[in-house]
Amino acid sequence: MTDQRKAVPFAPQVHPVGGHAVITYGVADEAPVSRILVLKLDHLGDFVIGLPALRKVRQAFSCAYIRLVVGGWNRAAAEASGLVDDVVTYDYFPQDSTHWDGRPFQPLHRFHAAVADASRYDLAVDLRVDEDTRHLLAEVDAVRRCGVGTVARHPFLDIALPPEHGGHRALAPPAARRRVLPPDLFTSLMPRQELFWHETPLRPCPTHVVYGPDTTLPTGTFRATFAIKLLGWTFKMPDVSVSLDVLQGGVIAAHHRLNGRALRRLPPEGATLSFTNRKPGAPHEFRIFIEGSAPRARLRFAGVGLDHADPPVYPRLRPAALHTGEQLSLLVQLTIDRCLSPYGAPPAHGPGRPLHVLVAPLSNRDMRDWPARHYATLIRQLLARGCTVALVGAPGQAAALDALMRLAGHPPGLSSLAGRTAWSDMPTLLRGADLVICNNSGIAHLAAAEGARVLAIHSASHQPAEWGPRGPRAHAVMADVPCSPCGFDRLAECPFSHTCMEDLLPDAVLRQAEALLSALAAPSHAAPQPTPGTLPC
Repeated sequence: MTDQRKAVPFAPQVHPVGGHAVITYGVADEAPVSRILVLKLDHLGDFVIGLPALRKVRQAFSCAYIRLVVGGWNRAAAEASGLVDDVVTYDYFPQDSTHWDGRPFQPLHRFHAAVADASRYDLAVDLRVDEDTRHLLAEVDAVRRCGVGTVARHPFLDIALPPEHGGHRALAPPAARRRVLPPDLFTSLMPRQELFWHETPLRPCPTHVVYGPDTTLPTGTFRATFAIKLLGWTFKMPDVSVSLDVLQGGVIAAHHRLNGRALRRLPPEGATLSFTNRKPGAPHEFRIFIEGSAPRARLRFAGVGLDHADPPVYPRLRPAALHTGEQLSLLVQLTIDRCLSPYGAPPAHGPGRPLHVLVAPLSNRDMRDWPARHYATLIRQLLARGCTVALVGAPGQAAALDALMRLAGHPPGLSSLAGRTAWSDMPTLLRGADLVICNNSGIAHLAAAEGARVLAIHSASHQPAEWGPRGPRAHAVMADVPCSPCGFDRLAECPFSHTCMEDLLPDAVLRQAEALLSALAAPSHAAPQPTPGTLPC
């Protein structure tokens, strides 16, 4: 049997480096996926709907032992499918669902007996969209538990497909033109928090003093009224300001900055911002940020009122975006992507030659670029350790890379390939490198797709867990700052002078690079990664 090893993303780790906290992301090789438990506890129609998803499990993990748990009425159909190695039964529901009272039909010890095994499962997957059976996964001894839901509701889930991908959701009635978000729905750093209001002295805070709650809104034009009030103010507040933001899907939809004079003249209801939502169901966040200090003044926050200027006519339910079977197939595909390398086997590099590092120091957004002086220091450190370094970039970036070479001092072993490499030749160039160091850019993803060892340096604008490179050799590093993710694309928008990149010092990145390069000297015991979906025995 072929060893089907997992390339499993591990949780981000925080490391103190020189007085700064650095977060690293990466992947680790773990034990083969050889034992899988699948729960399909609903009724006959639901079982048939889930068969394509179950077939995807069988195809992706063709050599694994799969145990399927079904209701007793589905045992014959499950055995006839030929997709699993073992079928056991547990009746979570009664066969006639009209008799279900919301509690497990059979006692829980019957479930424990059905799933009990001498060996731990590598995967446990609940193939049900509704979340009523999800808690059963917490009763299973498994390396990875996978299901539809959120980690906030089901903290035992290791792989969770967000439920907003489908399903009927109730909408507000037509008369709901006014909606109030009380202060307890928000994440608040205000030191005094009463039932109906929060309060803070007017003093600077490294992050927003109020943010949240990621509420979804229908399309239309809205007025957001921040119920804020200035207390204990004086006439001398020239350096104080309060910024109010409305974020729509992580992008600023409305912004208003109140200086000291405007704060003193606030109307009783607070400050109002208007914005338009063109994306149904987009999450909306409301934030308050304080700059400057007025020791005698206090800011009181009593929530946010939302007025829908042009509410549409609502149906009682929003139509489901996806078929239930499609959601189950997405869950299985997500599990495959998390448990097997999405790009296949990495290339092999022969020993006995100098380690070669490619550096792509520029992206298409200045907010994402690590400072050139940091790159210059890192390059000198890599050269001092016996590496050769080549800079890569588009023809239009040649001047910037020449400036970086001058900043590094034109040392031996450093070269620039900017403008001398066609984009079609880039995959071959990346595969030939021992390490690719870059920003959050297309080069990071292309390098990972080609199986190269890649270290992506991320700013606070986007989290590597969402936007970082993928694969068994993909790694990312970023500074641990409270304003991440900010979602800004331009450096001019950053209110903190690019602290996320300025404080990510070369020594911290060098440690990660050294760890990745040192792996070349160690023998690899990992089996080759077949392409997902075509795993032979």
